[in-house]
Amino acid sequence: MPTWRRVLPRPLQAMPSGLGPMGLDLLWVVPLYTLLALVFTFPLVLDFTGSVLGDLESDVWKHLWGMWWVKSCLLEANVLPLYTHLLNAPYGGALFFIDPLNALISTPLQLVWEPATVYNLMVMFNIVLAAVGGWCLAREISGNRYAAFFGGAVYGFSTYMMAYLNSGVTEAINLGWIPLFCLFFIRMLRNGRPADAVRSAVFFALATVGCWYYGTFCVLFATFYYLAVQLRRFRRPLGTLLGAALAALRLPWSRTFQVGMLGFALVLFALLRLPRLLEPFQGDALDFLMVLGALGASVWLLERLRGRGETAEAFWSAVGALVPAGLLLLGEAALGLWILGTLPLWSPWLWGLALLQALFVVPRAFKTWRSHWSGTHGAGRFLLPHLPFLLSLSLLLPCVAAILVAMPFLGQGGAEWILGTVFLTVTMAVCLLLRHARPPRLGEGGEPLAAYRSFFSANARLLVLAALLPVPLLRLAWPEVPILPLLAIWVALGVALQLGLFVLQTLLRRADRFLLSRQAEGLSDLAYRFWRHSLRAPLLMVLVAAVLVAGPAFDFRQTINSEESLVFRKRHAGNVDVHLSLRFMNVVRLVDFFRPGKAHVTRSYTVDKLTRVSYVGWITLLVVGLGLWLGPRRRRPRFWFFLALVFAMFSLGPFMYINDEIYTEIRSPIYMFFFNYFPFFSQVSIPYRFTSMVMLSLGVLSSLALAGLLRRWAGRDQALLVGSLVLGMLFELTMFSPAPFPIPQSSAQVPEYCRSLAEDPQESGLIDYPIQRYRGELLPGEYFYYQVFHRKSIPNRVEGNVPFFVYQNAFANYLFMMEHARLDLPFRSQTELQQGLEDLSRFNFRYLVVHDKLLRQAAQERIHVLLGHFLGEPEEWPDLVRVYRIPAGLRFVDGKPVLLEEDPASYRRKRGLHHE
Repeated sequence: MPTWRRVLPRPLQAMPSGLGPMGLDLLWVVPLYTLLALVFTFPLVLDFTGSVLGDLESDVWKHLWGMWWVKSCLLEANVLPLYTHLLNAPYGGALFFIDPLNALISTPLQLVWEPATVYNLMVMFNIVLAAVGGWCLAREISGNRYAAFFGGAVYGFSTYMMAYLNSGVTEAINLGWIPLFCLFFIRMLRNGRPADAVRSAVFFALATVGCWYYGTFCVLFATFYYLAVQLRRFRRPLGTLLGAALAALRLPWSRTFQVGMLGFALVLFALLRLPRLLEPFQGDALDFLMVLGALGASVWLLERLRGRGETAEAFWSAVGALVPAGLLLLGEAALGLWILGTLPLWSPWLWGLALLQALFVVPRAFKTWRSHWSGTHGAGRFLLPHLPFLLSLSLLLPCVAAILVAMPFLGQGGAEWILGTVFLTVTMAVCLLLRHARPPRLGEGGEPLAAYRSFFSANARLLVLAALLPVPLLRLAWPEVPILPLLAIWVALGVALQLGLFVLQTLLRRADRFLLSRQAEGLSDLAYRFWRHSLRAPLLMVLVAAVLVAGPAFDFRQTINSEESLVFRKRHAGNVDVHLSLRFMNVVRLVDFFRPGKAHVTRSYTVDKLTRVSYVGWITLLVVGLGLWLGPRRRRPRFWFFLALVFAMFSLGPFMYINDEIYTEIRSPIYMFFFNYFPFFSQVSIPYRFTSMVMLSLGVLSSLALAGLLRRWAGRDQALLVGSLVLGMLFELTMFSPAPFPIPQSSAQVPEYCRSLAEDPQESGLIDYPIQRYRGELLPGEYFYYQVFHRKSIPNRVEGNVPFFVYQNAFANYLFMMEHARLDLPFRSQTELQQGLEDLSRFNFRYLVVHDKLLRQAAQERIHVLLGHFLGEPEEWPDLVRVYRIPAGLRFVDGKPVLLEEDPASYRRKRGLHHE
């Protein structure tokens, strides 16, 4: 064999090792997907520089504007793109462009090509990247490069991609980073290599910055896959250990233990009812009787325990002492309150608790723990050494009660400092008293209850004194509350603590027997395996991802929902009811996954025309079904089936839509569980986007199915069959799916007036009319594209609402009403209209641009008559555009326009209008 056939070229030798054998295959995969993308977007290639891919009435112009704005901020103004004066004129506002990743990638390209050409290049890049990313993941899962090619096509050329290409929402086509994150996340859990952890973190950051929704989808995938892997990996060893543990623990369901558990439950119930009793204390008889009844039943149960042998005697003596709770946990609670903003940083509570922990609890607990760590053999190596440590942390229940009582006084000026000083003084006194307490000593037998009893018998006086000190403070803090509820609080805290410690110590005694058995010898090895293979690399990935995403996430949060924000996103549980309305159609109807036909496309006409298509394709479903039915059993991937079903359920939204007529009005409990408890899930206001993960799952499933079917075929036959299936699938999606094809294109021709206005060096404002298209509520997005060239501020906002200044200004608002050709226009006096024009001039608006081709015929005549009366003749441009100029410093004197530079009195003398 010649040398050139045996040795790889140097560029191929230098390819990144993270792709492994995929590196060579990418040399033919990328060109083929690029060719398919050109067919997919045809006839864009015929007019690549003169048009953009996307509907004229869609969001395409805003995203094109955003790419240009990010480039102008970074390269021309040398500032971060977080604030703009070009929109929401004359006020401006904080803005974080929703698609920063594509904007950053396109920035160097905009130095070479026009914005429309760069936009088309970014669209093609994302289509090819999505297909290549899907191929990489499918190749990793299936192991067959030809079958993976079909899976990548299912994902990259899906109807979901076609829908957002129609809608011009570029952040939603950032699909290529998700499968790459999944690929390296799977490798990370398989091999535990730090390199894969870093790669998965990088691709997670790219997916998140590209679209915040997709970051949430990646977190959902990682959670599901991590749990599935750990369940499969540790199911057998954990099952063995759990069986041995249950056999060894065998809960002592004696009468004493049952009574203790019941008493513990009753006391917890009483504590849960206390807030309703004391907030405020109005004598709610039912709550008061329930609390007293629960406490009375607890005391009666404790009396029944008296005289039942050594265990019951030790337990009763412990209950009588009312052991204090732990200051260490209280300090962490105070720190958490400070983080949440409830407790101020300068509060004496925070610093006092920190001082007490530093001076008393931590050194004493460490000393006690160390002194008993090697005190015994056998049991001393496991749980029993923790018992003195737990007891040393439970010496300060009065401190807990005192500070809990003082919480209502926090943030009330001088009262906080006075109460803080009093309570901390008492707490310090309790600490000094308890420093003389002798810790329990464990003998060779390691009996926890015996050590517990000896501890209380040796320190009974100190503990009783410490328990009685805070009682007057309770009365001082709540003078309006009768003494009986206060004593009920105190007794409930003590009884609950003692009952809990009794149950814990009983379980400790049983658990130590298990830990000394042979079955527990592999526990440390299992923990090490879990750390090495399941925890170390994911923690590294989370750390790196947090560092990469923290900056953009912070900037995004700073520019949203503030007073100066141009975008508002506040989500809560009540927002889910909006999905019952068919106006927005942000959800998927179940029939949409399977129903072909161009007549079944879903569009929403609110601010922009947005397209929703969820059709998965019958060829894809047929391949998945046949492959998994006829293929080998071991290739039936239950996880990817689960993933497809879960995300399909999420895409239906909180209410299940079968079709437009059949749907439920009851919230889905699974959807609402994730909405309420899963991080960032509640911010997903468009459940339709979960469809992207459905297509990714189907891509992997189809590649697995084909790999099983073609496992004995020759390579050439596999390539021919897969190529035929890909072409057939694309033909089905383009011709028979509801998605519009060819994908609409919009002319990117720039009107001549834009380049003329760009020659004006003055910073000024411009208002385009009409504000709305005469069909529905759509706002012309072309105005954003025109601003790229004329560089004048406009009052429009990216959210697409009618500009606030148009509502605010009398003249601009009157023009807005006239554009709808209403015959019953409200009356506006000459003075009001003149004042509105003066305000436009004062706020530096210099141009009113009227686009006749977007106006009704009846509205054109009325608007031009009004503008001609006040502003004179306009400049007429091709494409039916007329530009009216508003002079700087415009004022009206006696109904006549003058300039601010000219004195109104002199103007009157010139015209003979001045009267003494």
